[in-house]
Amino acid sequence: FQWPAIGLGWESGLLAFTRSRIASICSYSGGELKLLQDVLKQRNTSVIIIHGERDRIVPLSMTRKIVNLDVFKDEDVAFISMP
Repeated sequence: FQWPAIGLGWESGLLAFTRSRIASICSYSGGELKLLQDVLKQRNTSVIIIHGERDRIVPLSMTRKIVNLDVFKDEDVAFISMP
């Protein structure tokens, strides 16, 4: 699960994420980056993105690019790569 739901109702967020991956669409209005921005706007919220170095589906370089986007430069986003 890569994109968390915003608080209450996380189960429907997980289901929406799964459906979006299967259908290659994002059900969140504005897309996945907008979802991350909206999560970061919540009070006392930080995001930690953990990515496995041996992930065969999503390249590690893609996650690094997302974390380093200008829209997140002033936000509390941490990135950890795991072996």
